[in-house]
Amino acid sequence: MISRSLIQAYATVVPFVFALFWVAAAVVHVAFAVAVFRHASTRRAEGGSHVFVGPELWTLAALVSGPVAVVTYWLLHCSRLAGSEEPLAPPPA
Repeated sequence: MISRSLIQAYATVVPFVFALFWVAAAVVHVAFAVAVFRHASTRRAEGGSHVFVGPELWTLAALVSGPVAVVTYWLLHCSRLAGSEEPLAPPPA
């Protein structure tokens, strides 16, 4: 049988761990959102285009969904799936 002191210890530790988890998750979401906003704003200032929506909505998506939106943003704007913005040179004759 579980002792009363062990239950009391869990009763104080578990809520603290859950609160710590949510604070850490909020910090990660905000950090991802700031990074996406900086990259998207720089891309816009340099004349680049964005897929689907502008930097503000990408930032909001990163703030709400965290890593899922960041990975999606990266795939659409930075990976090889994004393609190249400059036109391809014609093949040598």
